[in-house]
Order: sequence, then C-alpha cells, then structure tokens
Amino acid sequence: VQHVPLDEYAANLRTLISMVRSPDSAWYAPHTKIVLITPPPVNVPQWSTRPDVEPGTPIDRDLAVTEKYAESVKEVGRSEGVVVCDVFAPLWEAAGKKEEGLARFLYDGLHLNADGYTVSVPEFVEIEFGMDGGDVLIDGDRLCTRHSSRRSRTICRSCIMKTYSRRLHRESSFLSAMASERL
Repeated sequence: VQHVPLDEYAANLRTLISMVRSPDSAWYAPHTKIVLITPPPVNVPQWSTRPDVEPGTPIDRDLAVTEKYAESVKEVGRSEGVVVCDVFAPLWEAAGKKEEGLARFLYDGLHLNADGYTVSVPEFVEIEFGMDGGDVLIDGDRLCTRHSSRRSRTICRSCIMKTYSRRLHRESSFLSAMASERL
C-alpha cells in the first residue's frame, strides 16, 4: 500500500547514508550525525476520514505494512551502524497496541499531535541531547540544558519540541522524498 516497495525503501535509506559517508560523494559530510527515524504507526480509520479524502477513495496506508517499514528502518540502522529513533514502538505501546488507541497521539491518523510528540520525546532526548530521556524532567518554566548547566536534568518543553518537531519533519520529509525516488 505504501508508495515504495519495502526492499527499495531499505536500499534508498542505505544510499542516503552512503551519500553522506562516502568521500566520493558530492554530499560527503563526515561530521554529520545521521539519525534514522521510524515512521509512526498509522490509524487507518482516522486517516481515511480526513476532510480532504473523498468517500470511497482507496486508502494508501496500512498499519501492518507501516510496522514492516519501521522494522526495515531499524534493520538498516543496525547494519549501517546508524542511530535509530524509534517512534513506532513507544506510540504503539502507549496506544495499548490497539489501532483505535492511536487516535490520541495522531491528529490525522498519520502525523503526530502534541501527545504523540510527548510519548516519543524521551528517545529523541537521549539521541539529540546525550541524556537519558527517561530521567529528564521536561519543564516549561526552567531553562533547558542548552542554556543552563549541563548537570541539570531539566530541558524546557519549548526547546525539545522545537528541535524535535523541526528535525522529525525535516528528516522525514527529506527521507520520504528521497526514498520515494529512484536513486
């Protein structure tokens, strides 16, 4: 159902990684931190009832297929030695492993809302800020660690959400566009 066959998607991710890592590449950037982000789980009933969908339009997403894509991202990360931010697993767990439970975390059945970001932030915090996300207090009233002592275990919600949503949107948009192309 997804637009790019799974094996081609994985090959495209590997190509993108190689583009950044290979000294022969025009996009070579040896100091760039590569982070792969899994797709979130999809809530097909919610996705199919969006206002922009005409009744009877075939649905282009499927939960089981999306899970396979998430697993593929993790496998590529393992085989290429690249960090993976798993968005799928914590959201699926928080939804009680029930598709209808995902509505709380997705504003249209596919894209994260504020609750979705809150659930998936701890792993991102660990990757981006080098801190154990489970031990970090997200507090809107205090300065974040980028602006205060590194010993602090507090990161302001605003800084996390801006950094995380910007990176997630930029990377997922870029990867979606690139993985959809023939590389």
